[in-house]
Amino acid sequence: MSVSASSGLVVASRRPSARVGILALKNKSTGRCKFIQFTLDYDLAEEIVKKIERVNRHVRDDTLPDKINDDAICDLCSFNEVCLPDVYHDGEIIFDEELEADINQLMELRSSIKPLQDEYDELNEKLKKKLHGVQKAIVGDCVIMGKMVTKKPFTYNGGEYWDMRIKKIKK
Repeated sequence: MSVSASSGLVVASRRPSARVGILALKNKSTGRCKFIQFTLDYDLAEEIVKKIERVNRHVRDDTLPDKINDDAICDLCSFNEVCLPDVYHDGEIIFDEELEADINQLMELRSSIKPLQDEYDELNEKLKKKLHGVQKAIVGDCVIMGKMVTKKPFTYNGGEYWDMRIKKIKK
């Protein structure tokens, strides 16, 4: 088995009007170079640098950042039980066997649905790519309706995406 290493260098102009950078990669084994051009986002880069500086400051000072306490973020974080022990360990303890059985069943259903949801999402994305731009079509006994949707700027960065609905034709 052979493993080759590479090193990289990012070249970007400091001129505010320049919006293009180049990532230069060199394979250390073969000496071959590859150049990848990309669009620069100075605001995002500045945000990332500030976050890196905050992390490095906490590491250097052996401190922890302030807690976020935002359910939308905390529910997705794998450290929520460490960061929010009062939420996960100091709640009211309820002894109700039926409630516990229902919750356990719900959690079991959730874990069994997850692989199906992932498979559904993957297949849905594949179909969206194949049918991108098709506004209405009939395939077998299904009707497909698609349209371009524009996100409002207040939701993330705004932008457009292709939305598609598939419905069975009633017989």
